[in-house]
Order: sequence, then structure tokens, then C-alpha cells
Amino acid sequence: MAGQREHLHYPFGRIISSTLCITQNWNVPGKNDTADVLVCGSGNNWGSANLAAHNVHRAVVGGEDSTVGLGGLIQNGGHGWLSSHYGLASDQVYQVTVITTDGKRLVANAAQNQDLFWAVRGGGAGQFGVVIEFVLKTYPEPDNMVTGGFSFHATSHSNASESASWNAMAELASLIPDIMNTGLTGSISALTGEQAVALMGLDQSPPGVAASVSLSGFNMTTGEINATINNLVARIANTTQGSYLDFSLTAPTTKSFYTKAGSSTSAGAVSLLSSRLLGRQELSDIAKVDLIQYLQQILVSQKASAGSMLLFGLQAGLGPANVPEEMRGSVLPAWRQAYAHVMTYGASINATGDPSESLKLGAEYYETAKEPVWRKWAPNTGAYMNEGNPFSSTWKQDFYGENYERLLEIKRKYDPSESLFIWSGLGSDMWNYDLKSGLLCRTS
Repeated sequence: MAGQREHLHYPFGRIISSTLCITQNWNVPGKNDTADVLVCGSGNNWGSANLAAHNVHRAVVGGEDSTVGLGGLIQNGGHGWLSSHYGLASDQVYQVTVITTDGKRLVANAAQNQDLFWAVRGGGAGQFGVVIEFVLKTYPEPDNMVTGGFSFHATSHSNASESASWNAMAELASLIPDIMNTGLTGSISALTGEQAVALMGLDQSPPGVAASVSLSGFNMTTGEINATINNLVARIANTTQGSYLDFSLTAPTTKSFYTKAGSSTSAGAVSLLSSRLLGRQELSDIAKVDLIQYLQQILVSQKASAGSMLLFGLQAGLGPANVPEEMRGSVLPAWRQAYAHVMTYGASINATGDPSESLKLGAEYYETAKEPVWRKWAPNTGAYMNEGNPFSSTWKQDFYGENYERLLEIKRKYDPSESLFIWSGLGSDMWNYDLKSGLLCRTS
């Protein structure tokens, strides 16, 4: 029976790391329905989860990097290759098992402990208890994944070429909702200065902005994605008369969904980022001159020659927007209107210095140079907490939106001792955390 699974005979560590199985015709709590689900301990990573689903020709909505763990990604929302089709990782949860800070073992689903169930689906990991098990919705595995792309940059250092590059970037950004509505996902990178040289293999820093685009579709042919990309390039070139820009197309490749879904094993890097969720209102229903201005402002860099990067992750759109109400948890409501999760970089972080001082300086730069741009460009959206600026002065609105007070109340119910603390977490403004010493003290 759903909601009645017992693991008390297992050692605690085994529950969170070893439980991983596909269960067919699982009884969905609160509904007269069954589903094929993945029952998984929270200590697993997405590589293991994807493999378990793949072995029975199913797929799960999860992280793109196989080494990322389930717990933090799901509880903070979570996006991946299938998000633009089926919603966020937190939208796929039928049930969780949680150990609270006072030692209770609780099963939470649509039929019991509903407030806790709502909270852990997007309200922030490590705040309500230790989730030891998830029951996740699965989908038929796509037959293939076809990926193609293109890039462009200015052909010369003339004012006309520089202007053309910004016009092209604005046109590309404005087309993101329409691109995604055709079923495509992927990423778009806007690059300036040395970032463009390093990531696009250019001989020298281009004037204006350069762009690199990667688009993927499921159950498609290379001919179909080629046609889409060619039409997109033609439309962008038409807005700038083309001659001022150099376009380069990438030949499409076809992989199995499983191979593509687990292909990323990114290494860590020293960086501090700032992000925003942008929808049609911020990308398409905006004057082109204003869009260009926002793009130029958000792409500033603390060190001008180093350049900057603006990364558009095409992970929202119709998927999150069409998730049934009963599957929606407490994730930031702005996800339901967003199309792109957009990240910007540009702070100079001293990787060998005192981390507390380096992060403080980077945070101060973002608070004056980046966050004000987001607040003006997209005042009513917010940011994805897994990939956002934890030092933003408006973190409550950015990460939780209208759900903050309700989530704080639920946290206090299930963690009455306030044993669980995270930076920019619920009630974290009641504590002072010293990055240098590691001391955590209540504010006076």
C-alpha cells in the first residue's frame, strides 16, 4: 500500500544509499490511480537513478550531471533535460519519507502530513528534516535525443558590427519562448571579452556580444532540427542584414536519451553567480531597445577585459506551466510563467585568498552591479535557489516568493529546535554565520 512502506529493519545508511527500484502499478496516495515509479533512497545520485529507469525503458526528470545527488536537487526544485516537457524534479514526487530533528520517521504524501509534503517539494533542502526516500514519477524513455546548434560574433570592430551583435542577441533572446514551444530544450550563452575567446575559440575578443547556441529535441531526426536551426539563423541574420556577423552552424548529432542524459560529469570551479527566471513578458513582450539595454547591463564584468557570460538555460516553459495543481509543491511560483533560467557571472573571486573576504567582495559587486538590473528587468519573478546568489539582499523574495511565511511556519513545526540551518534558508536571518570561524550564533 502507498504510504505504508516500512524500512525500519534496514540500517539507516542503507536506506538513503541503497534503495533504488522501479515499482509498477504503485498505488498513488489520495487518488484511485496507480503509476510506474522509481523508489529511491536520497543518497543516490542521478547517474544511478537514470540507469535504474533506463533498464526498464523509463526516464525520470532529474539532474543533467550524473554525479549530482537526488536530495538537494529535488527539494530545491531541480531541472534537467525533461523539465521543459514534464516540469521540475520536485513536480515528480508522489511521496517522501522524512526523519525529523526530534527523531520521528514520517511518511508524507497527498494523504498524510500534507504540509510537510508540500514544503519538501521545492521549499529548500535541509530545512524540514532529513529526507531519506523519494517516490518519483517516471515516463517512457525517449527514443533518441538530437542536438544541433550555431554561433555568431561580429565580423569587425566597427560600430555597425558591434551594434549588429547586440541586435542579434536581443532577437535570439526574444525568440526563446517560441523556440521552446516547439519542444526544443538546451542552452544559449551570451559572451563578451575573454570569455568569448575561451569558450568559442576566437582569436581575439569580439566587439559587442558573441553567442553560442545548443538546442536538443527528443524523438526527432537530424533533418528536422536542422530545418529549425536554419530558420532561426535566417531570422536573426535578417534583423541585422547578416553581413556584420559571422554565423557558424554545428552539425547535428544523435544519441540515445540515456547516453545524453548522463553525459555531464562537470568538475567544480571557483565562481559566484547571479540568476533570474525570465518569461515571455521579460523576453518577448518588451521593446527591443530595452532588452538590448538589459543585456548590456547584466553582462558587465568587474574586470572589463575578462568579459562575462550570460547563460540561458531553456528548462522551464510548457513543462512547469502545465503541471497539475496536485503535483505542484512549494517551489517558487515564478517557475510556472518562466521559460529560461538565466545565470550571469562577472565577479572576480580570489580562489587562493580568504573565502569569507573573497565572497564578501563578490557579493558586494553583484549587489551594486547585477541584482539591480534583475530587479528592474524582472521585478516579479525570482531565482532558482540551487543556482542563485545566496548573498542577495532580497533572497526571501528571490528564492521563496509568496511562499516564504507559510514555509517558515512549517519549518518551525517540524524543526522546533531550529537544528537545521542553511545560508539564505528559512529563518536564517535570525542567525549570524561566520564564514571564517564557522561559528553560528543567534542574532541579538
